[in-house]
Amino acid sequence: MANDVKTFVPMPDRAPPSNAVGAVAWIKQNLFNSVTSSITTLVFLYLIVMYVPPFIEWAIINANWTGTDRSVCDANKAGACWTFINVRLEQILFGLYFGSNPDQVWRPISMFVLFFGLLIPLMMDRTPRKDILGGLLLFVFPVVFYYIVHGGSFGIPVANTTQWGGFLLTFTLAFVGIVFALPIGILLALGRRSELPVIRALCVTYIEFWRGTPLITILFMASVMLPLFFPAGVEFDKVARDDRDHLVSICIHCRSGSWPGCPDHSERTI
Repeated sequence: MANDVKTFVPMPDRAPPSNAVGAVAWIKQNLFNSVTSSITTLVFLYLIVMYVPPFIEWAIINANWTGTDRSVCDANKAGACWTFINVRLEQILFGLYFGSNPDQVWRPISMFVLFFGLLIPLMMDRTPRKDILGGLLLFVFPVVFYYIVHGGSFGIPVANTTQWGGFLLTFTLAFVGIVFALPIGILLALGRRSELPVIRALCVTYIEFWRGTPLITILFMASVMLPLFFPAGVEFDKVARDDRDHLVSICIHCRSGSWPGCPDHSERTI
């Protein structure tokens, strides 16, 4: 009897139908799963076929990439004129000063290399002593950045901030805004939850004031109206003023959710 016992051996699973998996199934499920979806897909395919190849031909294949003036583009009007990018690349990336002084472009480039050289290791899990790297990035890098990019020391010529622009200016505003505005917004959010009535009332009043004021109004007042209240001849540093506006903007955004607060920088930067 023991020899008559049979062991059940399941057969291997059959492969799913070809129209249920893979690219065909994805296309059917996402692009042609209904009449409306099918019509929309066909319309977009028609637009892509009609307009994308001519655009690529105009923007890349027949484009003007070389030359030093517009005469090259006038001779070939069938393609885009990218000559100005080749000629004014330094100005687009770093502003008027570095565009007019190409030999000084090493200053912002070296700072970007230093910044990413400190930032990338912080994003890696196995990097040791991240506290030191973070301190260098937050406290030492801004000082080195100012003395190298702005100049005025160690024999480096001054690059006036009114002539900064492009990626350099965007990077400066973003770095200053993120480093300073976020911690202040967190402190105000914690102050709003304080058990001390005075601190809580001040934080709540301040937070609600900024929350109830439209952002465009704050930026307009800080950028355009505020300088009108000062005597003639008093000028605001544009980068410093933009930094102040950026701080206000980031603080207002970080007040959403768990961090509803932002400080007033309108009287601190000139």
